Amino acid sequence: MRVCWKAALLLVLFCSIARWTPRGAAQELPASRPAVLPQAGQTKTSPPEASLEVKVVSENGVPVASAQVILSPANTAENHEGETSHAGEYKFSGLTPGVYQLRVQKESYYLATVSGIHVGETQSVDVSLNHQEELSQSVKVVYYPPMIDPSQTTSSSGLNNQEIYNLPYTVPRDIRYALPLVPGVLQDATGQLHIDGSPTSQIVDQLDGFDITDPVTQEFLVRLA
Repeated sequence: MRVCWKAALLLVLFCSIARWTPRGAAQELPASRPAVLPQAGQTKTSPPEASLEVKVVSENGVPVASAQVILSPANTAENHEGETSHAGEYKFSGLTPGVYQLRVQKESYYLATVSGIHVGETQSVDVSLNHQEELSQSVKVVYYPPMIDPSQTTSSSGLNNQEIYNLPYTVPRDIRYALPLVPGVLQDATGQLHIDGSPTSQIVDQLDGFDITDPVTQEFLVRLA
């Protein structure tokens, strides 16, 4: 029994020594992962935005409503469009600073263009639209029908002495060659006169109320000096 008790005591002492660690001995710690700090995300800086207020008036200073305004950057093909209010105003917002060109147009007005607008430095632009001019002239023509005399059944026309003297007819001092200048009077190859196609024998020739028709041939043969 003593031997068994001693053996059990030795076994307990051995196990205690195996588990005991001297003070000052370095203890191994499990390897730890290095701490990783989260990287800060890059902040994307947006370009500054600008605005431009446009006011459109006529040549008389009256606001022009419903005018189309087109703002175009100088280096891109992008257009910003809008329409003026009843007060003739429109405001462009969210613009990138730079040089722009402004066009304003409306029906019955001339196109207005403003170049070299520095958006970001210029806050407002005033534009004047001029009315299109149309030149017109009206002429009033009034027709008055000629007076008709019911008692006058024939028409007459004639030449006075000054007209006979000044007219350039071929045979001077022969009135027969001057009378064809009167409308409706024709002259045949023999020099006889025909009025509206009638034969010479049916024409009564008078000078100052005297009959000058040849009584035999019924022709106009008189020569006037």
